[in-house]
Amino acid sequence: MKRLILKFLLLAALIAARPAGGLAQSNAAGTQGKAVFLILGDSVMKTISVSLERDLAQSAEFRPVSFASIGSGLCRLDLLNWHEKIKALAETEKPEAAVMLIGSNDNQPMQTEKGVLANGSDEWQAEYARRVGKCMDILIAAGVKNIIWVSLPDMREADKQEHVQIVNRIFAQEAASRPGVAILDTQSIFSREPGKFTMYVLGPDGRPLYVRAQDGVHFNREGANRLAGRIIKKLDEVRKK
Repeated sequence: MKRLILKFLLLAALIAARPAGGLAQSNAAGTQGKAVFLILGDSVMKTISVSLERDLAQSAEFRPVSFASIGSGLCRLDLLNWHEKIKALAETEKPEAAVMLIGSNDNQPMQTEKGVLANGSDEWQAEYARRVGKCMDILIAAGVKNIIWVSLPDMREADKQEHVQIVNRIFAQEAASRPGVAILDTQSIFSREPGKFTMYVLGPDGRPLYVRAQDGVHFNREGANRLAGRIIKKLDEVRKK
């Protein structure tokens, strides 16, 4: 009787162990041969990265790798040096494509080695452009073939909206001078009238579709899903060029 019980327990242990080992091998095998799609940004990108990871889970071509840092930006590189972070991730993951959405926290003075630059001043804009361009150049130098830079959406508060217009212009200018970098314009996607903040857009059925969070900055889940779909569509477009 004791032998029978021992045999039963041993058999149960072997059965329980097999699915776990098989699943791990299956997951590992499932990522082999897939190119890395690097997803970068601040808290605005955080919600979108969840949607992107879900949508790309079944992709036969890409494996998503995400890094989103809440409260970060290009003004305070002393808190998080995005240039170093991008370089490290690019060297480790060797992505074929990348997407970046950043800037919502950069509506502030900028700390530099030469001192603090007033928010929005000519000097601020020149240095911000240099930092944006450096992010792009690091990815290009790492061999990233397709880079999608997502512009900021319209914001509800007037000072934040002014900031959006400034940095989006910088994003477009820096991307235009670099092959392989494409801008994805969110203002045309998430505002019924680009340049004016709205909480909702019109859905396929003509009814209001709420896409923004209550803070007037971030996207809600519906908005994140919508933008994730546009990012994947944009990736397909730029890869065909």
